[in-house]
Amino acid sequence: MTLTLAMANRQALLNDYNGLFGSASQLAIFAGSAPATADTAYSGNTILAALPFSSTPFGTATAATPSVMTANAITQENAYATGTATFYRCFAEGTSGITGSSFVVGNTYMIQAMGSSTSANWISMGFTGTTASAGCMFVATATTLTGSGTAYLMNCMEQGAVGTSGQDLNLNTTSIVAAGPVAVTSFVRQM
Repeated sequence: MTLTLAMANRQALLNDYNGLFGSASQLAIFAGSAPATADTAYSGNTILAALPFSSTPFGTATAATPSVMTANAITQENAYATGTATFYRCFAEGTSGITGSSFVVGNTYMIQAMGSSTSANWISMGFTGTTASAGCMFVATATTLTGSGTAYLMNCMEQGAVGTSGQDLNLNTTSIVAAGPVAVTSFVRQM
């Protein structure tokens, strides 16, 4: 027996998924071996680049079969680090205003406000790059931020493979260069 979902249900599920993202959502591209699932902890992975979704990440899912939901514009950003892109994760904004010694090693955060912290302070927290600013993402390697500043705890929504063709996210090249532009021109979900 083959399970199928009614088209209206597929459309509703995609629209519900869109609603989970929130206005500070990001698509982060990583180097290193991909964790087994979107719920699995990192294993020495580096965030090469993080690209913000629009404040409304996706448009409304279509009523066609299959139902399709297309991302609104994803902002081009410069890469934090040099490396080979192997997988991506999409993140929804989580708890905001994380400060001081409230960070958890291994969790993913996005800088909300720099405060008195310098790029070096955020690098010591796990940011990979030379110039931190609001909107930059990092995987915490320490629990306490030196100086003031706030961050969002980011919730992983999905993980997929990165390549140049036939993958969940296809880029022109998987060779990412620090400070070089990274763009995603189309991102679609269907059910």
